Amino acid sequence: MAADVTTQPRTPARKFKAARGLKNLIEGYGMACLEADRVQQPTAWITAGAPVEVLYTQDVFPLHPENAACVAGAGKISLPYIEEAESQGFSRDLCSYFKTNVGATTLLTQNGYITNQADLTKGAISKPTMMIPGGAICDTHVKWFQTQARRMNVPIFPIDVPHLVSGEDDRMDDYADYVEAQMWDLTEFIEKHTGNAFDKQKFEEVLRRSDELCEYWHKIYELRKNIPCPVGFMDTLAAIFPLVVLPGIRHPVINPILFYKRFFKEAEQRVADGYGAIENEQYRLLFEGIPFWYAIRFIRMVESYNAVICFEPYTLAFGPRKPVGTGIHDIAKIMIHHFYNLNLETRVKEFSRVINEWHIDGCLLHNNLSCRPSATGMYDLKERLMQETGTPSLILDCDMNDPRAYSDEQMRMRIESFLEVLKENKQTR
Repeated sequence: MAADVTTQPRTPARKFKAARGLKNLIEGYGMACLEADRVQQPTAWITAGAPVEVLYTQDVFPLHPENAACVAGAGKISLPYIEEAESQGFSRDLCSYFKTNVGATTLLTQNGYITNQADLTKGAISKPTMMIPGGAICDTHVKWFQTQARRMNVPIFPIDVPHLVSGEDDRMDDYADYVEAQMWDLTEFIEKHTGNAFDKQKFEEVLRRSDELCEYWHKIYELRKNIPCPVGFMDTLAAIFPLVVLPGIRHPVINPILFYKRFFKEAEQRVADGYGAIENEQYRLLFEGIPFWYAIRFIRMVESYNAVICFEPYTLAFGPRKPVGTGIHDIAKIMIHHFYNLNLETRVKEFSRVINEWHIDGCLLHNNLSCRPSATGMYDLKERLMQETGTPSLILDCDMNDPRAYSDEQMRMRIESFLEVLKENKQTR
């Protein structure tokens, strides 16, 4: 193994000053969760890809079990929750987010509610007024929420989102009509259980704030095309939080748009100064899939070999634009067109564009062992990317929240070998 690949010194993290604002957002959201319980404000568990803006329009506070599971994973305490769920009969093969949620709600709540504020940092989440699983991104969300709704005895409204398959583009309008009808039913469901009616003008205001948030996220991604890349995976990994639960929020303390404005301005200045996310950028990578939350150190390990992850479909997918004039029908289309609903041909076309525009040298593909939607087609994707773009890809068989699937040394050896391939590939271009 070449010395210049394996013996690179570990460089200190180049942190954004704006990241301080993220801490305030997370703490503010946590306090708002507790306040919602205290004053008995209507709440809803909601999944990634579901329309959080509808909740804000009807004064329902969103709670996000996937985010809570990530918190547990990043805190390296997800395994006891997963094992608790498995002791209840849930298979090891099931979604590790789901099992983290089952274990956390069992061990950290009393009568369904958080009683210790500190448990928010351990993955705790309270019993909601209702549950709204969306079929976008993950088709197992519905069974997860059905299980927990039955256990907690709360009403549930699943949103069925068709997935695009080859040759069905001409049916988009039919699909959008189908999802739109469910969305109107959802507004009636919320009104039935809260008394809060849907207001079109308020919805437009919520969408305006949501789109402004997403606009800055897309601007940040555009800056990542620069060499050196000013924003790494460590930065976007944390900064996606506002996109998950805060799009459209209007709150005296929680201001995600201000955070993104500051983040963008600082990233813009980095470009002007030629200042990269890492000190000596030699390789530019794309990471596909959900990260290993319990092993964020993986990203730092990759960076220690002078490789920067400068594009992740996962973090970009949370920020679809909603321009002026967007209505319920358009939201339905956005849900259907979510990146993780796309067929293989469309994904390959999109990956090819990204590889070209972001100057990608190689792709890391997370074959997520407990996430069927994330892992499906990964080997086909790898093969097609090599055939059509000549870009090497490395498949990482791991898991998003179960540390039993991860080994530091095995991962290090695979990254070292992969970077040797990239080095040879760059030399022969």
